[in-house]
Amino acid sequence: MLQFFLLYGLLGGIAQWKLPILNTVCFFTGNVLLFRLNYVTSRHGAILHCAFLSAAMCITEIASVLLVTAWGYRFDAYIHDLPIMVAVAVISKLLYLAVSLLGARCLFSKTAGASPRLTPLFYVFPLLSVVLCIIIVSIGISGHMNDSTRLLMVMNTLVLLAANVIVLILYHHLQKTHAEQLALELSLQREEADTAYYQALQEQSENQRILIHDIENHLHTIESLAASGSCSAIADYLARLEETLTPAQQVRLCSDPIVNMILLRTREDCQNKQIRFHCDIREHCFSFMDAPSLTTFYSNLLSNAVEAADRSAQRMIELSVIYHPEQQIVLVSMENSCDIAPIPDTHGQFRTNKPGSHGMGLKSIQRVVDKYGGIASMYYNASQKQFHHIVQFPL
Repeated sequence: MLQFFLLYGLLGGIAQWKLPILNTVCFFTGNVLLFRLNYVTSRHGAILHCAFLSAAMCITEIASVLLVTAWGYRFDAYIHDLPIMVAVAVISKLLYLAVSLLGARCLFSKTAGASPRLTPLFYVFPLLSVVLCIIIVSIGISGHMNDSTRLLMVMNTLVLLAANVIVLILYHHLQKTHAEQLALELSLQREEADTAYYQALQEQSENQRILIHDIENHLHTIESLAASGSCSAIADYLARLEETLTPAQQVRLCSDPIVNMILLRTREDCQNKQIRFHCDIREHCFSFMDAPSLTTFYSNLLSNAVEAADRSAQRMIELSVIYHPEQQIVLVSMENSCDIAPIPDTHGQFRTNKPGSHGMGLKSIQRVVDKYGGIASMYYNASQKQFHHIVQFPL
């Protein structure tokens, strides 16, 4: 707070020199410094917002002066006449406050992501607006304006102010799109990593099954070493064999090895979080999907369910994947406890409850559904406090 008082006190002293260009430069520079010292923002973001505030200040002051000239006063009357100066100051600061609140509440109400590379192109326009405002002031002070010129200047300043607001709207739309693109890229990278992870687990499980299948040969070898009385050789052989064995016992929850690994990891996660997990997976339900799609669909589906159930009182998840040969469809039904009703969006889906998230898990699921011509539906049972996600895939 002390920084604000000191800065604007200094700006008030500089304003006594009555040099508009110096006032504007100091106002812009001081606000950039305050932004960088007191707020979490990038350099480009601070320059853009301060350029907008500087342009808004200049435009509202010129609009106030032009408004006063409508009563017959000269454009530069505020310089020599104290009542006119007070009137212009009050009107301009009220307009400046209104524009600042509009920008803060309407344009900047949502936290956006990282600044895109095109940000410097956006703060050029507010800075050019400041230059245009200085030119208008120079024209107004140097000569007398008639009614048509005054009206033209009023229209120019209003259009200039509206253009700056539009530039800020475009900037934040680009910033939001940029953040969503980054989140989508991270989601795709995670899906690729998950696919590689489950394939590695599948390979490890296959190696373990081969090792267990060959255990008889190992026992025969140990028996031969024992018959020869070579204890050191037996110890060395057992040590090497122990390194290749893992204590985990693989369980087969479904026929597809990748989905099986996803289910095993989910079951382990649910056991750690004391969530009841039940799955009913039938045969012939996965042949139409490739490995990345299986990983994306089931890992996101189960991950969302675990996160919702972990914040609920019932703490339950039920997954059912059934093949209906008569209709030639695969029906995937996910039920999980959810104490907080999700908020529907404008597309018939539900918004994510994760703070700071863009709901990329749901978007990834829908991308797989669209890829295979499926139909997805979601609904929330308020009486049972359960969320249902049902997907139908045609074969």
